[in-house]
Amino acid sequence: MNMENTTHKEPLKWERKVKVKRSGYFAALILSVVLAALLALFGIAIEVLVSFNTEQRVLFWAILAFAFAIFMPLLVPTRETRIIKLVGRQETVHETIKEVEKPVTHVVEVEKPVVQIVEKPVIKYREKKKKKLNIPKYDFLGSNDTMTYHKRGCRFSKLIKQKHKLSNNNENFFKKAGFKKCQVCMPNKRKK
Repeated sequence: MNMENTTHKEPLKWERKVKVKRSGYFAALILSVVLAALLALFGIAIEVLVSFNTEQRVLFWAILAFAFAIFMPLLVPTRETRIIKLVGRQETVHETIKEVEKPVTHVVEVEKPVVQIVEKPVIKYREKKKKKLNIPKYDFLGSNDTMTYHKRGCRFSKLIKQKHKLSNNNENFFKKAGFKKCQVCMPNKRKK
């Protein structure tokens, strides 16, 4: 196949950066003060030459102020200066190399080491039988604190603290000691 070397160049691009500066404010201020002074002198001279009554005098000065306000901005233009910079970008060169070749397949044989399987002896431990704890189960549990007794499966018998707990298989033991029976696990049977 053909080998091609190509070079792409982008054309030089120019950007315009425009900065606008306005100048002439100070000159406009001086000109407006001078024109206002001249207009005031003109108004005073006309008032001295022509005698006005109060209403005419107020109207005359209002017309002069109105004329000054309208025509002053038209007489004093502000100048604009524009600074234009042409900024050029640097050339960017992209080189692309195209190489087209037929792929060559290489057959490489890699020798892998043989993994040896080693059998480890399995050690069997004798299991020792644990002795069961011989915890006696009593039919009735009582509390010294509340002076009540419960059956073994009652939910309130599990809440009795160890220091107040009494246990016995005989219900008469608790009756003789003056304990009351629990109304939840041993309700009173009423005759009908």
